Amino acid sequence: MSEVKPAIQQVLALAREDASLAAARYADGAARAAVRRVSGRDLDSVGPCAWPAFHARMEALWPALDGRGHLQGTVDLVLRGHGAQALILPVQGRDGALMLARVDLGHPAVVLGERVQTLGLSGCDVRDVEFSGVPSEVLGAFDAAADEALLADLVPMAMALLCGVAQASLAQAHEHVAQRHQGGGPMQGWGEVRRLLSGMQERVSAMQGLLSSAASSGEASVSSAVSNAGPTLAAQLLHVGRLACEVTVDGVQLLGAAGTLQDHPQAQRLRDARQLHGLLGGVAWRRQQGWALTPMPGCR
Repeated sequence: MSEVKPAIQQVLALAREDASLAAARYADGAARAAVRRVSGRDLDSVGPCAWPAFHARMEALWPALDGRGHLQGTVDLVLRGHGAQALILPVQGRDGALMLARVDLGHPAVVLGERVQTLGLSGCDVRDVEFSGVPSEVLGAFDAAADEALLADLVPMAMALLCGVAQASLAQAHEHVAQRHQGGGPMQGWGEVRRLLSGMQERVSAMQGLLSSAASSGEASVSSAVSNAGPTLAAQLLHVGRLACEVTVDGVQLLGAAGTLQDHPQAQRLRDARQLHGLLGGVAWRRQQGWALTPMPGCR
């Protein structure tokens, strides 16, 4: 997939090996992309950044700036990689409008909660964060236009995570079937096994096609203030997430009892796929927003 940007390729490669490491890379990339979309500048001078990865812009009650411009309130499910000290997040300005802000997680008025045990991504550092009068740097207005433009950056990275997990599931299924003999013959000779493998391959191929399309859309909108492809990208990401969940379920089925064990890599992939399906906000909430999308040209 030569048209996929190097950063997306990196996330994809990491996700094949360790979805938790890839998710931490996603959090840093998402935070930096948000800053570029809102302020037009980069954060190259700071280390890894944290990001509230499992929330949509209008889904959460964000912390608020007080009269001194200090942050009050809480934000949950902040995803950060190793050593991340800068948190990028939406905040409520004094007029109620959403802004994008940068906060130092090392400030004494920042309280990091216990590590949250999420369904998947067991190797990730996910925490709730409380702010009690924390100074913050306001980077700019985080309005609907900026949020839609940001989808062009976040959707391909999220798709890459899901594609990597699905590809690893398919690869392990093929390896297991090629080596396993059961019922008096090789497992790969069974019709039901071939059907499951074919279905997994179909889904992975569709996911890869959608990833390439989303990455191309992102590259085309890098210099634009607003991405007109936002609703389409949001719908495609929901579809890729569903396909990834289906692929990991079939992978567990092909592996049999071993695939259901808590510490088996495929059981972990199944949980990771469901956790990653919630990137950019709750799945049910995002689907409810989708009913109002404008039909594509030619559709009635």
